[in-house]
Amino acid sequence: VQIVVFLGVSFLTLLLVRPLAQRYVNDRKVATNADRAVGAEGVVTQAIDNRAAQGQVTVSGAVWTARSDSEEPIPEGTPVRVLRIEGVKLIVTSIKQA
Repeated sequence: VQIVVFLGVSFLTLLLVRPLAQRYVNDRKVATNADRAVGAEGVVTQAIDNRAAQGQVTVSGAVWTARSDSEEPIPEGTPVRVLRIEGVKLIVTSIKQA
């Protein structure tokens, strides 16, 4: 009888406490400023060539590794717009193309 009561109370307690625990544990996300780069404009500081896996842009004073969205090379000094972030790379498009 004690085992059945223990299992019943444990299951009931789990059902009641779980939503509270999830709310406090899962909502603690670390916010980064990387989201600010999406939609921002920057300048190519190293020519972007997806085939050679190279390219860098400066966005808001920060240097990022970048790749072209259109698979076309983008020369150094070209203004670009950030479309999205994939891993640690910015996916950009030339403002002239947009």
